[in-house]
Amino acid sequence: MNTNFTAIGQLVTEARNLLDSVKGGAIRTMQTQFDALKEQFTDKLSSVNTDLAKFVSQQKTNVNSIFSEPDKRYQVLHTQQEDLVVSGSRNFWYPVVIRVPAVMTNLSISRFTHADHEIFGRWNGSVTLDMRVCSRYWGGINSILAVERYQIGRKSKSRFLPDADIPFIGRLADGLGPHHMVIWLRGETTYKLASDWGNVKFEVHDDGVPFAIEDGYRELDARPVSDGVHMSVPNTGYVRGE
Repeated sequence: MNTNFTAIGQLVTEARNLLDSVKGGAIRTMQTQFDALKEQFTDKLSSVNTDLAKFVSQQKTNVNSIFSEPDKRYQVLHTQQEDLVVSGSRNFWYPVVIRVPAVMTNLSISRFTHADHEIFGRWNGSVTLDMRVCSRYWGGINSILAVERYQIGRKSKSRFLPDADIPFIGRLADGLGPHHMVIWLRGETTYKLASDWGNVKFEVHDDGVPFAIEDGYRELDARPVSDGVHMSVPNTGYVRGE
């Protein structure tokens, strides 16, 4: 009888040892897997921290460069100029329809004195027109078009085209439909357009064909320069407040 109990005790002991061995192996396997995952996570976190630190450093450098250079700050905060090309004939002012934001916006149209030099040579006239504009945009308010500065530049007439004294701008009009203003610009000329409200949309109508603003607004035609500048354009050299 005692022999049987002894044998049973040995079996129980062996079973316990076997169970401990199995449990220990499983635990060791799990520990190994956990350590591997932990190492991968640590490596990934280290890589992310490195990339994040690099990104933060780059942004700090960009911000510091912007605020340390006034000229660069101006360029970053204002939309870069885009080309506004008017074809047709230099004997006409053509309507350019500009979609105006419903907030007060600085809008500028300019022309460098050497623009189109491959056609007309250098020193063929310059213009700067700075405006404050705002559309009514279905809001029942009045649209705004206020000229801040209007100046043109010329050199000696002997270096000019025969028609160089004809202004580049023939007329201004706002309130055309809920969103638009129109500026008549001289044909066969390249201008620059800039706004502090992002790039504004515009359409150049230089084919001489009458067109209508949306909602059936009145037709707007090209104007011959022989008609003279419209009264909506201020005198040359106008600067608001002076």
